Amino acid sequence: MDVSADNTMMAFVGDRVLLLDLERPEVRQLESTAFTVKFHPGTSRLLATTHGDKVTLINTEVPSILGARESQDFIFSLTWNADGSQIIVVGRQCFVWDVTVNRTAQVTGFDDGEIDNAIVSPDGAYLVLHFVSKGYVVLEAFQTREIH
Repeated sequence: MDVSADNTMMAFVGDRVLLLDLERPEVRQLESTAFTVKFHPGTSRLLATTHGDKVTLINTEVPSILGARESQDFIFSLTWNADGSQIIVVGRQCFVWDVTVNRTAQVTGFDDGEIDNAIVSPDGAYLVLHFVSKGYVVLEAFQTREIH
């Protein structure tokens, strides 16, 4: 579940992505079988992991699908970077989808097991990766990929 930044919409996961418009109130179904959802920090865009290995970018105003990316692994979590221009997708590996140029890049070359979560610092300078199977975290500079 996630709530939009302006507190006007809630998204729920299950057999379908359900959007609850808190101003009307009405419920809309958007996409089939979702595992996680995450609203953009400043717009009506919503991310959903569907089928376990696909990230879908959804415009909640229209509703329409703005784009999608497949992953080779099951996706555990996803988040936006600080300015909302990139999506960090976390699974066995971690990659960044830059939605402004529609390009992806792998974040790490770690082969230490599954990454279950990634958090971007509020200023966007750092990315924290949690490795569930090893029980540790890695702090990485978001732009340079330097490990701290």
